[in-house]
Amino acid sequence: MLSPVNFEFTITARELVHALAAGPKKARTLTVDETRAMIHLWAKGEMDDLQFGALLMIMRHRGETAEEVAGAALGLRDFSVFVSVPELAVSLDWPCYAGKREQFPWLLFAALRLGKKGQRVLLHGDELASPKRNHVAAFVKQAGIATAIDAKSAAKALDSKGVVYMALDSMLPLWSRIRELHRTLGLRSLLTQAVRFFNPANCQYGVRTYFHHGLDDHYLAVLSAMAAHSQPQQILIFRGHQGEAEINPRVENELVFWRNGAVTRELLPACAPQGTQAQLQLLGTDDEVLARFADVARPGASDNSLQAAAVNATLAAMLLLLGKAATAESAVALATSGKGLANPAIDALCRVLIKQGCRDEQEAFQLLRQKSMHCGISMDKLAQQLLLHVAAA
Repeated sequence: MLSPVNFEFTITARELVHALAAGPKKARTLTVDETRAMIHLWAKGEMDDLQFGALLMIMRHRGETAEEVAGAALGLRDFSVFVSVPELAVSLDWPCYAGKREQFPWLLFAALRLGKKGQRVLLHGDELASPKRNHVAAFVKQAGIATAIDAKSAAKALDSKGVVYMALDSMLPLWSRIRELHRTLGLRSLLTQAVRFFNPANCQYGVRTYFHHGLDDHYLAVLSAMAAHSQPQQILIFRGHQGEAEINPRVENELVFWRNGAVTRELLPACAPQGTQAQLQLLGTDDEVLARFADVARPGASDNSLQAAAVNATLAAMLLLLGKAATAESAVALATSGKGLANPAIDALCRVLIKQGCRDEQEAFQLLRQKSMHCGISMDKLAQQLLLHVAAA
């Protein structure tokens, strides 16, 4: 579980207001700890809505600093539903808050493929934000991903398929109050940005995406400000397709990796088929591609559609983040072939189970996962034992 919240602070609401609004010569920005304290004071009723709203508006007007965004993210995490639940062992934090314009979020199938290969992926977003956008929440069921309403149902979904979606309201009950305050103020605040960083389950790996050029440097500054208050993390930053946490396969993408303070950059090549939009549409409409994906164990692999390219490019970026590929080219090759994160023993046993009656790889994989949970043995080790038993027989 996350460490119990033992954050201590001595500053008061009046002192925070004075720090931000003392006038042009005396006003200053807040530190990480002060902004984190601001969240605690308001959440616990020691700061009223008027004071909290005033602080948010001042920061919004002059522009929030990286330290203030970091402190807000840490403060929000302190009130996550995962703070007091058993260890979920979630490996990848995948925020999806931008939504897409009239397009299916193909990133869902990249997440599914990671889940099938042993990763535990937490997707989260806010479907009530930007109502004219297509948010992930509206499509997770169609992709075969469960929606969790609390930590218990999230654990169940992760054990079943390795991937789960949770709405922001479910992860952070405090958010309904924040949303109402935003409506009253008529503006967004640094909290809207902070939820992309708050990493509710304290995952080792994470994704942070943006749309406007230049935000990558700001994101790096936020991560640096959070580093002293969080466990070591490895984060992937890129300009998302229409702002969403999905790679646009039609262009070359710069991937920025923040690994415990060390920053590296790599170019992910364009991997979409060539042609006009009309020509690409002939390779498959969204409905046709979705129908194809429903019938295969590795959606997107060996498929030549533009939609599959989005899945494979996004998966390739995640493989690089997770250290499963050494170069961008090898990551794309792994994703396209469908062998990304492949485990030889598990794959071999799945083939045996299919011969023995399982319909497909997915059913065989789920059977092995359930047996692993029942026995308390890792899937890899159990697969090796069962293969030896089959060989002996």
